[in-house]
Amino acid sequence: MERISDKIDILVDRIPELPFFIFAFIYLLTSPKPREIVHVFSICFIFIVIGLGVGMMLKLLFKIPRPKRHYSIKAIDYGFPSLHSLISAGALTLVWYVEPTGVILLLPITLFYMISRHHLGVHRWSSILAGSILGIIIAILCITYLYEIYFNVKLEIFFTILFFLLPPLITLLRNHYVLK
Repeated sequence: MERISDKIDILVDRIPELPFFIFAFIYLLTSPKPREIVHVFSICFIFIVIGLGVGMMLKLLFKIPRPKRHYSIKAIDYGFPSLHSLISAGALTLVWYVEPTGVILLLPITLFYMISRHHLGVHRWSSILAGSILGIIIAILCITYLYEIYFNVKLEIFFTILFFLLPPLITLLRNHYVLK
């Protein structure tokens, strides 16, 4: 008999972007400063692109196998670092900087993601910890070097649109082409 925690682990595996996407959408609808919103989401989009890029390069560089084969595409079937942990810990760091009260909601979700990756047997704790630390570092670098730079408003609007299109697109691709 499948436990509820097993079903939640599978949900986290299939659509990990969902809680962060919902939080972002609520922030979008409730924030009174449109220019600031566009800027925040453009920085978040840049963080995701850098985080996924660095994480994938490290997977291909180290080629550390997962404890259990999980993905059908070899390049992302390596276990180090955990991209789920990288993105969720980095997103938590960005939320802490922009809207500290949001951490109350997202910290338990981020910790659950980390535990879930181990519980599913797709990552070792070292890969989860490394991904989390790397995500925090990349987020801090984005905050330090990009947050004070306002790009052209059209570019930031474009990045914001991509930010909201990216999670559903990644979910569709992951569930259709990647997961075994």
